[in-house]
Amino acid sequence: MECRECKMEIPDDSEFCPFCGDKVKFICNFCSTELEPNFLYCKKCGKKINDKEDSEKEKKKKKIYRCPHCNTEIKPESVFCKICGKKIND
Repeated sequence: MECRECKMEIPDDSEFCPFCGDKVKFICNFCSTELEPNFLYCKKCGKKINDKEDSEKEKKKKKIYRCPHCNTEIKPESVFCKICGKKIND
């Protein structure tokens, strides 16, 4: 797996990153819920943990909309950006 802080590849059973010392957080690839290290399935969405192939398919299905002015993620129906306040279609 990859350390979320320094992006180095670390062993799957790590509790701390051996490169930067950051505490490893186990995050569901589908719904971003923080999980215990020994979980095999997400407690929120029920998806299998570390199923990267399926999570990549999910990410490709879900289109992410961004503000053209500040690049903040926005909802598809947004008219104004919640961060910069500018109109989306300007």
